[in-house]
Amino acid sequence: MKQFRTPVLVAACALALAACGEGTDEATTASSAGSLGAAKAVVVDYLGATFSGDARACDLETESFSAAQNEELGTKDCTERVEAIKVMLTDGEPLFDVEKAVVEVTEEGEGALAKVSHETEDLGGTYRLVLVDGDWKIDGEVAGDDASAGDDASAGDDASAGDDAGSAAPGSGEPKKVSEDEAKALEKAFCAVGVGTPRAEVEAILGEPTAEAVDDDGQVEVDWRYNQDSYTVWFDDADQVASSSSSTPREGDVCEG
Repeated sequence: MKQFRTPVLVAACALALAACGEGTDEATTASSAGSLGAAKAVVVDYLGATFSGDARACDLETESFSAAQNEELGTKDCTERVEAIKVMLTDGEPLFDVEKAVVEVTEEGEGALAKVSHETEDLGGTYRLVLVDGDWKIDGEVAGDDASAGDDASAGDDASAGDDAGSAAPGSGEPKKVSEDEAKALEKAFCAVGVGTPRAEVEAILGEPTAEAVDDDGQVEVDWRYNQDSYTVWFDDADQVASSSSSTPREGDVCEG
């Protein structure tokens, strides 16, 4: 099962969901306020907002979880992360159909764990929640065996914990396997990459690179490969896009119009 990665999935970001650190916000206990039903509602709302590029997702994160996400993805704040998802949307359609999500919430210590799966897609993940001033908030993601039975228990040494077991290890040069819908969403999202785009923004759109090298002109050349699609970006000394190219088997220019 492919584990979620906020903000990306991403379609790539697609896609980009590994553990994101322990929460340190001052919180009340699950028994003193709130219900597990309310926690479930928060998770559903968070997924819906996140994968629709809606900034209300930011209000559902603890400060520590938000900071960990920003540090990992190289974004300055939650709003920037969510905006990176918005550019991936096709005709405003969310990257994840929340109506088909299956959420199971259990109490864990002073908080709760929410295991998320999907009725039709091989996607899943586990979120940690805590009560902050009486409201449930997302405080982290749980990777490995605790996330879902279908995940590779040893994810980490050979691949990032956010990749599913069948994906190539980051930097291996091997294409990552994604659905055709995800591949199309990535192709559309790549339209937002242009000269001067910061590398952090490119990675927020395309996810973790599959290969990186320095070309004969001394520029950093970074590749992303998904199925039969390939995206290459050259970065200048300021870590901004100097030029880029893409190759996909689909006809037509998705960036037109």
